[in-house]
Amino acid sequence: MYLSLMNTYDMDFQPLPISAFDALMDVKFGGKESYGLALSHRRQKRDRQWETKLSAELKVLLNVSSRSGQGSNLRALSIINPLFAKEIFQHLKQEASTSSIMLQFLRSKVFKRQNGPVDQVIRVVKDVLKKREALENGRRQKFSRILTVIMSEEDTERAVSVLKKGFEMTEDPMIAQQIARLYIYSKNWGMATEYAIKATQLRPNNSYLWDTYGQVFKAQVFDQYESCITNQALSLEDTCNIIQVAMKGIEKFHKEQDQSQHDNKTSPNDPGYFGEVQLIILLMKVLNFSPFDKDVLHRFVVESTFEPPSLSVLDDGSRDTLKKLQGFTESAMRKIEERSSQLKENVTSSIFRDKKGFPDESLAVLRENVDMLFGECTDVVPSHLSPLESADFRRRRVKRLGGRSLSSLLRYLRQDNGNGSCLRQLEIMFSHLTMNISSACPEPFDTVMLISVALAMRIHSKKESVTTKIPNILDLTKRMYDTECKSENEFPYLEIFLYLVMFHWPTPSRKSKNICPVGTIREAIKRWKIAFQTNHPRQRDEGNPHRKKETTYFFLGKDHESDEIVYYEELHNRHGSMYFKGDEIWQDPNVVHKLQRLEGTLVGDGLEVLIRIETESGNKEALTVPTAMPIGQRSLWQKKVFFYLGFSWAGPKAFDVSSDDRQSLISNSIQSHDRMGMARIRSSSVLPDPTQRIEEIGRRLRKIEQLKKKRNRSKIEDNVIREENALRSKLKELLSTIEDMFGGT
Repeated sequence: MYLSLMNTYDMDFQPLPISAFDALMDVKFGGKESYGLALSHRRQKRDRQWETKLSAELKVLLNVSSRSGQGSNLRALSIINPLFAKEIFQHLKQEASTSSIMLQFLRSKVFKRQNGPVDQVIRVVKDVLKKREALENGRRQKFSRILTVIMSEEDTERAVSVLKKGFEMTEDPMIAQQIARLYIYSKNWGMATEYAIKATQLRPNNSYLWDTYGQVFKAQVFDQYESCITNQALSLEDTCNIIQVAMKGIEKFHKEQDQSQHDNKTSPNDPGYFGEVQLIILLMKVLNFSPFDKDVLHRFVVESTFEPPSLSVLDDGSRDTLKKLQGFTESAMRKIEERSSQLKENVTSSIFRDKKGFPDESLAVLRENVDMLFGECTDVVPSHLSPLESADFRRRRVKRLGGRSLSSLLRYLRQDNGNGSCLRQLEIMFSHLTMNISSACPEPFDTVMLISVALAMRIHSKKESVTTKIPNILDLTKRMYDTECKSENEFPYLEIFLYLVMFHWPTPSRKSKNICPVGTIREAIKRWKIAFQTNHPRQRDEGNPHRKKETTYFFLGKDHESDEIVYYEELHNRHGSMYFKGDEIWQDPNVVHKLQRLEGTLVGDGLEVLIRIETESGNKEALTVPTAMPIGQRSLWQKKVFFYLGFSWAGPKAFDVSSDDRQSLISNSIQSHDRMGMARIRSSSVLPDPTQRIEEIGRRLRKIEQLKKKRNRSKIEDNVIREENALRSKLKELLSTIEDMFGGT
């Protein structure tokens, strides 16, 4: 029975060592009992007659396997296939529950011994308790197969008892994590916290365990939100309590982020940032039901100096937490955005983003909610604000309009429906950012986004270059870079380095302009790489198997009217596929027409290109840029090569390095380059946030509860009451959507 139990619920259908069952069969040992695999193999004194007494009918249902060179001790048994295992288990267990049989097995004599075969069985037990099946939507089941069955056929408490016994046997922190998750599911917050603490104490450097700890508090905030929908009123005490619960969750997510950032042994774990933002969004939704006016609360959260008398009743801890929410959110959102846009999913993929293109739907949902909660809905800056507060107001307005980052602007362009609204929004952003730069309190964000907006406008309309839109672009990028060099910014904007190098890269047509000296470009490239590794610390170790490749948005082009800058989507054929594979794109005549083909010497064992640059005064300066891919063709080493210059998020890189100058393709490109243009695809619409619909249903249900208390009701009121079941069903459905968006574990 135990074999069929394990084979039924083990997703990997692993065989179990035969010798592990000796204790159940009362196998006797010659001399003293052996606990070591090697010793037991040498002595070979087991009297294992039970194997030979297996009936022929039973042997037909079993597979016997062994590990070569390890002897009979590691001969293992399994049912012939999972379907048979399931049927056999169902037949043998009869009226007994799955949990009772599992507990019986975990308490059996099998685990009274310590040896290799028993250790293997314990590993399988761990998998049975922890491993979750993948769903078609890319997510996983909430719990393992066996726990899902026990919870369905029995109850959560029985599932917890099985997990607790497993944890008692193994002290595996990942099983403690599953216990915490089960308690979250059953809303037993105290026990969930207890086991989350046990898990993190056993393995404090594991970011996934800290994520579960944070989920304990996020689930409590979501539970409060559900309660508010039907009960509405949130007392002052409840308001303070839920704020403090949220702060505890934020602290745990911060711990998760810190552990993940410096752990190169596991795949990148970004849920800590998502969890933090989701938690804050849920808290803000809950606070809509607090005793405080929504507009006053919004101002208190986003304006650092605003201290209304009505909020003085909050305790100091709650007030302090509310003042920190916007900063926490902006920091987490920026890291999510930049990791999503600046790093590729696959190290071996091409220069272009994978088919997902831009941040996925979950990020779009977060962005939309954050901008609604913390952004400003009007372009009119209130007159009572100080110059500093006015600049902050305009920044919040820009973000609300979609100007959160370069990648968010580019994503915005892809969703343009051609009615002119996109360009109008960009103009409004540009105006706000220009005012901030002209004010006495500009921030790096203002300059970065001003140039980003100008680039987006040039890409969108192709009518006005960035240098035309921002005549002082060279001076602006220099000042921005100089300011960054003097600052101690722990999370610098990589656009500062991108824009300096991209607009100041020495080309023949730029020699007469006030561009930076080559030495400044060389130093900026070094600082750029350091800044990239500061923002993405897991990228420092080139031997890290989880290291990702950075994306490339821009290339050095030929068109002076476009500032000699080409956005990568402008290389796509609008009548063909949007994405190119391998090196085929570099041989397209239209790409040859758009991009400058530079000359250099391949050095550093095919990893770098040395470029000789002649200054306006005739002096020769050298710049070295890494190749986008290692060049293994030794015949090119230390030889003249040609390449395209791309500006990745980690610095400039040489693409399509070869001895071919592609000149033979230029004649063809003259006739066909007009086919090229920015590729546009229809972006899938973001799932609508059902918050307003939920709150509307909540109001109707509360009204129904009031009507039910009336003795004399009209027919119209009775009809309203009859809608209750349908409304509650719809509410459950919508809350499930909200949970998927913000509250899932």
